[in-house]
Amino acid sequence: MRKLTAALVVAVLWGGVAGAEEPKKSTPSANPESCVVARTIKGWTYVDPTTITLRGGAKRYKVTFHSPCREANWGFTVRVESFGMCLRVGDVLVFGSSPHMSGRGGFQERCIIKSIELVPPKP
Repeated sequence: MRKLTAALVVAVLWGGVAGAEEPKKSTPSANPESCVVARTIKGWTYVDPTTITLRGGAKRYKVTFHSPCREANWGFTVRVESFGMCLRVGDVLVFGSSPHMSGRGGFQERCIIKSIELVPPKP
């Protein structure tokens, strides 16, 4: 019975893997100006629960999240979870508070990027 169950599990898993579609590879933005190099992020400004403005080098970028990211309003730190040099749609920003803040307890929130747009410089 164990051999049959193990064989069935392997067959189901193999069929799921073999029949699965290739995931779409994220490509860099068509506009090189909208590349936010993760190591150049200098800070952010909270706009609303799903939007922040990132400061990366001398440029600013509007970043929209898939769902509300409330810790972006209260957090003191941000960590980037990215698989490339530039932030891309689908990458994650992890906002965190200080563990020494009363009541917050070092809370962290993972926010998935929905879109990134270059904010034109003010004249």
